[in-house]
Amino acid sequence: MLSRREFLRVSALVGAGTVAAACTQPTTPAPSAPEPTTAPAGAPAEPAAPAAPGETPSRYNEAPMLADQVAAGELPPVEERLPENPFVITGLDGIGNYGGGWRLNKRGQADGGARSQVCDRSVLEIDQNLNVIAKMAESWEVSPDATEWTFTLRRGLKWSDGAPLTTEDFRFWYEDLILNREFTVAHPKWMASVLDGEVVPATFAAVDDYTFTYTFAQPAALFQYRGEMINGLGIARPAHFLKQFHPEYGDEGEIEELLAANTSWDDWTQLLSDKNNVSLTPERPTNEPWVSTGLWSDEIVILERNPYFWEVDGEGNQLPYIDKLMYRDFTDVQVAVMRVVSGEVDCQGRHTGTDFANYTVFKESEAQGDYTVQIWRGTRVECMHFNMTTKNARLRELFSERDFRIAMSVAVNRDEMRELLMDGFATNMQYAPPADSPLYYEKQAKAYLEYD
Repeated sequence: MLSRREFLRVSALVGAGTVAAACTQPTTPAPSAPEPTTAPAGAPAEPAAPAAPGETPSRYNEAPMLADQVAAGELPPVEERLPENPFVITGLDGIGNYGGGWRLNKRGQADGGARSQVCDRSVLEIDQNLNVIAKMAESWEVSPDATEWTFTLRRGLKWSDGAPLTTEDFRFWYEDLILNREFTVAHPKWMASVLDGEVVPATFAAVDDYTFTYTFAQPAALFQYRGEMINGLGIARPAHFLKQFHPEYGDEGEIEELLAANTSWDDWTQLLSDKNNVSLTPERPTNEPWVSTGLWSDEIVILERNPYFWEVDGEGNQLPYIDKLMYRDFTDVQVAVMRVVSGEVDCQGRHTGTDFANYTVFKESEAQGDYTVQIWRGTRVECMHFNMTTKNARLRELFSERDFRIAMSVAVNRDEMRELLMDGFATNMQYAPPADSPLYYEKQAKAYLEYD
């Protein structure tokens, strides 16, 4: 099933309209403009024949704004900016068009989710059928006992500044930051085994520039499902940029000068942490589709396309399609709502209200704002559980009775609750995967729903 984050990714990069799955309650209505803010800058070159799903296209195209930079000698050709085997996206609505901007709201500097929901890219990813697929990695394999995990990156990956993205960036994150007790006080348990109560960190080995291995003292069968693997580039850092702030690599005098010039940094660990944060350091290289041109704390932040982004569509068009993201700050939610109804936001699900309080005003203002309200299923579930381990013996015995729990289920008027609380948009079901999930089990999902 597609999460709201994945919906936004597909919508932004491929122009694909979809409906994301959820358990019971749809997410907030997402107003979206029917057309880009800016007219497309132009059409790509004559397309090559579309590649088969997952197959590398025979040639590549790029956005007109980048083609102009290539012609001026400011950028290398697109073939030199992409990896040998870029990740190929198959759009739900086919091939998109280059150009335009995407206007969004953000709620202050702390609202990093407004960016990460759109921009995050990872080593692995879970697709809509709940399969783990390779993204930045070209492939991966695990030993029979699940103690050794080997990943092979796509050859030719680059950071947004054009520097190679290699196993050194993964080694630097793990050995120089995670295993460094000044920088990381407590070792993350998901990167370790526990033997006789002792945390035993995994070991890292770089086979070559594109292949690396993690070895665990005990089986780590669920390692590929860790959020750091499938939710942003959590296990690598741009070593070529950050090493200058690390005492093992950087000039001691220059580090001391930086610390003296900024009283908010007590030591090198705080300096490096801030330099690693794209919200505070926009020049920090990234692997994402768009690159910041200013501080995230600015009232208006513009992100421009990453010329070294490593994804393409089936015709070899380098992604993303959209030239720029334009985030505008707000403190009062009603300001964000008014921007939507005034047509100042192109597509947004975040900050539109999670309780349908703004649904009516959004629908009534569609014509005025020149947008449409899209409803898709979210991952939010409204449910009630009984505490079967309560210290109250009588309640514990009652809650443990299956017939009592069944009676309580049929005593709930779900239809009435849906109409009163969610404008009738929610779906009556038990706490279970939804109907369009490969894990759907109808008998469980529909058990004891009829109001009595």
